[in-house]
Amino acid sequence: MEVEDVLDAALKLQSLIVSGSLEVSMEGLQIIVTRDDVVVDIQDPERLLNVASPLMEIGKDSMKGSGRINVLEMLRTLESTSNKLAGEKKTVFLEYRGQDVVVMGYKAKPGIVGPKNIEIRGKLQMVRLVLAFLKAWL
Repeated sequence: MEVEDVLDAALKLQSLIVSGSLEVSMEGLQIIVTRDDVVVDIQDPERLLNVASPLMEIGKDSMKGSGRINVLEMLRTLESTSNKLAGEKKTVFLEYRGQDVVVMGYKAKPGIVGPKNIEIRGKLQMVRLVLAFLKAWL
């Protein structure tokens, strides 16, 4: 399943929410969905990867034959996803242990340089999150 398919399904599900919110918690992850926003709070990347790995092939689309992550392809996917979210007036907040890391979509306030509709709020937390995922993944 491609990122666009997952995004389309999520936007359809989100449009069903008239008021209130939907909260989903699992090992290492908490997701709160409202009509216009989605907050994804990653508590424990290692546990999250352990739970999610049987459900999906990690890095299937982002890995090349050499085993290296295709960063440019991942950035293109993030940019197209954030543009689609902004077009739908929806926002995704990515948090690491309760602290904002990235905002994608309509409410993002990007800097002068960088992708449109993506705001990096916590640079230090982003580095910590990436390092935690790499440690858990490798």
